[in-house]
Amino acid sequence: MPYMALINPVLEVLDAREEDGWEGCLSVPGMRGMVPRAAGVRYRGFDAAGGLLEGEFTRFGFADQLSPHA
Repeated sequence: MPYMALINPVLEVLDAREEDGWEGCLSVPGMRGMVPRAAGVRYRGFDAAGGLLEGEFTRFGFADQLSPHA
């Protein structure tokens, strides 16, 4: 996944079906848990230069896990 800074993100659920996946926090080593995520999400926000960024994360995957940390 390419680097992306998303400033003032707005997330919209596209597919409310939930899929579980293991997630952890790098700030708390060893802390992991099963986390439900929507199967599809649309994002909209701005990059560091003020340019508009928008797109979709569909189906469960690494990018879907990272998007809430934007």
